[in-house]
Amino acid sequence: MPQGGHLAFPGRQAGDAVEVAVRDTGVGISPDQLGHVLEPLNSTKARGLGLAIARAILDKSNGSLRVESELGQGSIFTVRLPALGNDER
Repeated sequence: MPQGGHLAFPGRQAGDAVEVAVRDTGVGISPDQLGHVLEPLNSTKARGLGLAIARAILDKSNGSLRVESELGQGSIFTVRLPALGNDER
């Protein structure tokens, strides 16, 4: 968010999972890049492994990472993980 903006972290229980989103009001991601943001080394930044590593960790934990974005409106990155039962805490 080069000109500043807002960052929010809403969370919720979603059935048998927990979701936490990272929502920003930044510049957004272009539609041609959006389908590739979770791929290794695909980045507009100097280092392009962060999202690919996060996705790999979530995959191994039976979780997921979803990305939504609109140019000029910002992005939402949603992490979904299985909720722990009382006997798993």
